[in-house]
Amino acid sequence: MRLLFVSTAYPGRLGALARGLAALEGFECRFLCRQAVADEPTDGLVLEPFDDDVAPGPDSHPVTRFFEGQVKMADAVCEAMRELDWQPDVVINQSCDGSALLARHRFPDCKVVTRFGAFQRPRMAELGFRSSGVPSELELLEGTARNAIPLIELLHCDAAMVPSMHLHGLLPEEFSYKARVLFEGCDTELYRPVNRDEALVFGEQIPADTRLVSFVSARLDPEHGLPTFLNAARQIHKRRPDVLFAICGREVKRRGRATLRQRMSAAGMPMERFLFSDPRSRQDMAALYSRSDVVLHLAAPGQTPERLIEALSCGALVLGSDTPPVREFIRHRQNGLLAGYFDPSALADEAVRVLECPHEFEEMRQNARSCVERYLSIPVALKNFRHLLDSLGDRLPQRFTSDLVSPEAGEG
Repeated sequence: MRLLFVSTAYPGRLGALARGLAALEGFECRFLCRQAVADEPTDGLVLEPFDDDVAPGPDSHPVTRFFEGQVKMADAVCEAMRELDWQPDVVINQSCDGSALLARHRFPDCKVVTRFGAFQRPRMAELGFRSSGVPSELELLEGTARNAIPLIELLHCDAAMVPSMHLHGLLPEEFSYKARVLFEGCDTELYRPVNRDEALVFGEQIPADTRLVSFVSARLDPEHGLPTFLNAARQIHKRRPDVLFAICGREVKRRGRATLRQRMSAAGMPMERFLFSDPRSRQDMAALYSRSDVVLHLAAPGQTPERLIEALSCGALVLGSDTPPVREFIRHRQNGLLAGYFDPSALADEAVRVLECPHEFEEMRQNARSCVERYLSIPVALKNFRHLLDSLGDRLPQRFTSDLVSPEAGEG
C-alpha cells in the first residue's frame, strides 16, 4: 500500500505514524513537508520537500487571514503533488497544516484521511473559555471563519481521525460518523524517565534538593492558562520560597506590549526564582519533565494535550486543569492530579502538598508512565491506524440521506 503523508513540518503530528508504517512490510510511505528537523530519523520514509508562500496579503481582513493562508497552502500542496511521479493509494494530511483539498483531483482513485486537531465552538472550546470574559463579536466571527477549511475537509475526506474523545465531540454531528478517535502515539523511548541527578533544566544543573515546578505550553498566552499559572506560582512562592519555577513555551509578542518578563517584574513576581525558555528539543523536554517535582498543565476545551501526554510518559507528576481535554487522560489521584482551570488557589494547594511530601506520589508517577505505554504509545497507534486503513473500503452509513429530501417531493 502506498501512503502519502502531508504536513507543513516533519515529524509534526504524523511523522511517527509515517515512519512506523514505512518500516513495515507491504507499505511504501512518503512525507510531503515544507520543513524537516535535520536530525530526525526517517527509517525508510521518503521525505518530499515543497515550497509555499502562505503569508496573507497586507490588505487581508483579520477574520479571513487564516482562510486565505489555508487556500494558498492547498494550492502549494497540489503543486507539490503534481511534481510527484508516484501514485498513492491513501493520502493522510493534517487539517489546515497541510491541506489536501485537491488530492483527489491529482489522484482520482486515492482515499483521503484527514487528521483534525480542533473545531471552534462558541462554548466549550478555546474560543469560549477565556479568562478575559465573553469573546468579542470580531473574535466570534474569526473563530467561526476558522472552521471553513476544516468543514470542507470533513466533507471531502473518506475518513477522519481525532486525537481524543473530547475533540470528536466538537465535530459537527453531520460528519462525526467519519471520524475515529486515534491518538497518533507518543514516543515512549524518547519521552522516558531521566535520572533526577542527571536531568538538566534548560541546559543547567539544578541542585538535587531544589524543588522545581514547571509550566509547559505551546504558547504562553491567556488561552493556554498563563495568568492562572502565574497566580498559582505567586501563592506557591509565598508558602515555599525555596521553589524554582521553569516556564517553557513560545511567547506571543505583540507590538507595543511589554514582554512577559517585563510584565511579571512590574507585577512584583520574584524573578530570581524563574527560568524561561523557548520550546526545546524533545530530549531537553524529557529531562525537564523528569526533573520537575510538579508539572502544571492547563488546557482549555478544544485543545489537544500532547505536552500533557509527553510529561506522563516521562513519569512526571502532572497537576492538570479539570477540563475535558485533561480529564480524558488523567484520573485524579491515580495517575495525576486535577484542579480548576480558573482556581489558582486550588492549584497552589495541590502543588504544595506534592512539594512537601514528594515520595507519597511515587505510585502516581509510575501509573502515569504505565498508562501511556499501554494506551498511548506508537505501537498502539500503529495498530489502530492499520485498522482504520483496512476499513477504508467499507461503505459509510448513509445516515443523513433521508434528511436531504422532503417527503412531499415525490419520486419525480
